[in-house]
Amino acid sequence: MKDTALRPRDLKEALILRRETGGILYAGGTDLMVRSARWGTVSADAGRPVIFIGHLEELRQVATEPGFLVIGACAILSSLRDHPGVPVLLKRIIGSMASPAVRNMATMGGNVCNASPAGDTIPYLLAMNGTVLCASTDGQKEIPVNEFISGPGMTILAPDEVVTGFGIPRYQFDHEFHKKVAARRANALAKASIVGLARKIDHRLVDLRLAFGAVGPKVVRSPDCEQALIDSLSGTNGRHEREEILAAVLKRYARILSPIDDQRSTADYRGTVVIRLARHFLKEVLGLSHQP
Repeated sequence: MKDTALRPRDLKEALILRRETGGILYAGGTDLMVRSARWGTVSADAGRPVIFIGHLEELRQVATEPGFLVIGACAILSSLRDHPGVPVLLKRIIGSMASPAVRNMATMGGNVCNASPAGDTIPYLLAMNGTVLCASTDGQKEIPVNEFISGPGMTILAPDEVVTGFGIPRYQFDHEFHKKVAARRANALAKASIVGLARKIDHRLVDLRLAFGAVGPKVVRSPDCEQALIDSLSGTNGRHEREEILAAVLKRYARILSPIDDQRSTADYRGTVVIRLARHFLKEVLGLSHQP
């Protein structure tokens, strides 16, 4: 079955084929085909069959429930951008990805399972405490995004499992921020990226999430740094004190980043730009964006 292409009729059959063959899962193919170009065939890397799942309606749905959103792994990016139930920030992130032609083929599942530190949707999912929904012939399970991705290009998806979708809790935030730094506005991987979310109650910061892309082997998020900033703010801090607190937390963030030099950028540039973007976002959150 080395060069076999399989097209299951439904998810149940796809799970059986995955268990029996360990085949390579193929949906939009926009990452897989690029990687396979040097091999001449999609399956040449491991001598495994290809299981096409992009047509399965069970995996293309978007389900909105009170307090929760489920996005199918094979939901096309362009369809998500047009869906009324998809959060505005996620639509904005999708709009920054690739080109219209690629977005008409690419899927949410492919972007996450590719497990690139520069993956565009991963910082959002991580900041939202999103989960990866997996299925096999033995049943279903839910894995936090930060645990599902184990390293650059690596996940803990078992050989008999299929990612069926993503669970995204619905939170309300007062501040939402996304910035992707790339060589150009379209058809470019991120040199660095950031997603920032913040919520206040009675002008006091109660929830903060920051996720950084392309500055480590995985997307970086530090709940410890987030909580340190929240705990340091009493709600009555003066401007100078808030500026000192912000500077201290940004230094903590800088220490946990581990960007690299590659063909797209340098480690120094990546580390510098994401800290500056974080400062920009946090100054807005803390009311420091305007001179007194």
